[in-house]
Amino acid sequence: MRMSEPKQNLLDDKTEELLEVAFWEHDMEGKLKGDLCRSNRDAFKSQVRKVIRTLTPLNALAAEAHRIAVDHGFTEATIPEDIALMHSELSEALEDHRAGHAPTETWYEPKQPVDKPCGIPSEMADVVIRVAHFCGKYGIDLDKAVAEKMEYNATRPYKHGKVM
Repeated sequence: MRMSEPKQNLLDDKTEELLEVAFWEHDMEGKLKGDLCRSNRDAFKSQVRKVIRTLTPLNALAAEAHRIAVDHGFTEATIPEDIALMHSELSEALEDHRAGHAPTETWYEPKQPVDKPCGIPSEMADVVIRVAHFCGKYGIDLDKAVAEKMEYNATRPYKHGKVM
């Protein structure tokens, strides 16, 4: 049985304000061209809102992680290789823990042009980036998947009914 569709995030007031400016500019451009059709404005508004709603925080992160990976030539990995790379980042975090580093400790290795952040927080960031890249690469709606899974997990019994 599928869980109910996660609720769409409403646009915040600042985004709505910016949209109204964009819509006004669209109207003015249409008037200059002699296009006074209200339906064009409504269609434009609908398209813009649809795009903004798909760029929710996790999906925007996925799109940006994928863009950066493509820009740096990381496009050839297979699905198993991508999953192994996600796992390797968790293994690096475990190694930092075994070396005695605190979960919040960050240090920096000198690199050019900027120093490289290291530690468990940095490895956790790498995990998120690798997952986001994977979702962007394969068109997975990460916001929907996370919301759906969290909704399901909330219905599960304590420790999922297992004795640990």
